[in-house]
Amino acid sequence: MIKSIARLSAAILLAGLTLASCSKDGVKYLSSNVTIDESGLAGAPSPESYKVTFTNTTTEEVVEVESEGVNVLVEKLTKGVYDVVAQAQFSYAGYAYNYIGTARNVTVDTDGFEIVVKVAATKAAALVVKEVYYNSCKDDNNANLMKDFYLEIYNNSDQVVYADGIALAMTCSPLTYEWKYEAGAYTDKEGNTFDVGIANDDQYVFLTNTVWQIPGKGSDYPVAPGESVVIAGYAMDHTTVAKESINLSTADFETYCDHYGEKGQVDCKAINMNLVAPVVAPTNNFWLTVTGRGFVIFHQDAPIRGTDFIRSSNYPTSLGLEVLKSDVIDAVDLVANATTKKWVDETLDAGKVLSQGNYCGKSVLRKVASTTEDGRVILQDTNNSTEDFITCEDASLENKTKQIRRFGAGRPSWSTWTTAQ
Repeated sequence: MIKSIARLSAAILLAGLTLASCSKDGVKYLSSNVTIDESGLAGAPSPESYKVTFTNTTTEEVVEVESEGVNVLVEKLTKGVYDVVAQAQFSYAGYAYNYIGTARNVTVDTDGFEIVVKVAATKAAALVVKEVYYNSCKDDNNANLMKDFYLEIYNNSDQVVYADGIALAMTCSPLTYEWKYEAGAYTDKEGNTFDVGIANDDQYVFLTNTVWQIPGKGSDYPVAPGESVVIAGYAMDHTTVAKESINLSTADFETYCDHYGEKGQVDCKAINMNLVAPVVAPTNNFWLTVTGRGFVIFHQDAPIRGTDFIRSSNYPTSLGLEVLKSDVIDAVDLVANATTKKWVDETLDAGKVLSQGNYCGKSVLRKVASTTEDGRVILQDTNNSTEDFITCEDASLENKTKQIRRFGAGRPSWSTWTTAQ
């Protein structure tokens, strides 16, 4: 990894730099020397610079600065506890890379405070979560609808990709649950002893509730550049019962599950997804909650295991399904408010998207990064939901309500059962 003379000079300069505290309007400001640890890049190229963000966990004030190489001096910090995020994007040899590193709950109380943020790199995914509508709305009788949720996946690349085998699920919060291996660490009421956790648990994300998977043999469901697939809980026109809802009759897939508590659910024309792993036996076909959760889409070559789930080492009555982080295509952290713990591991999503309220009828969607000469939209993908997503009420949007296939996203050629929307 080549380091420039300018980068080396900056590192030497910062190593001996101590900035005196200053005072303005009675506020005492502090500085921090941040070093980016690139030892975890695993062969990925080093970017030219990083954006380093300090967010005060109490006041939510944000200080941003651009690094020169792997070192940066951050000034005008007030005394407090901060979440520190370093991120970058870099293109090399035809691939786009995302770099993310986070240091949580860092106490800044002295001037010239030294912070090291270790970053990891991932190649930008071809498929990204484009829009999520999970908080539902009220029906025309002012009752909670709870049936009109959807998630849209967009081909953000310039190559045809296939949706076959892609799975979706909610995550167990890494800030709550631990999964370290311990032999015979749990005994149930009948006296049976179980191992808990898993070896190398830091390589995995752990899933809860239900895992749904798109069927197909590998090339049944092509998705061209600029096209998207819509996954609905119920692929029907919900505006017939709720004027504030949405027509999902053109959804490509639905999580139809008549045998789990939803007796009488209409099997719509959309293709049924497979319920491959009921980690927690469901009472309905819901895979999102109105208050939000961590959410991942992933693909693994081996069949998804539907039994013998892993017990948490600190909450052994709680189960999770382990999936390699390297098999995760995209992740979105949907939280109820700014103080809600993250649901998704920071290496997969360094940020989070705030809910706009229960049953408020609003979606969250990914920002547009650029548009190609032929009009195809490229969506922003930095692996940081705080940076990448906005709500449907954002002032920059022409259509300020939930909408599938926004920004001119195409409908796949095999999705033909209703008029394209």
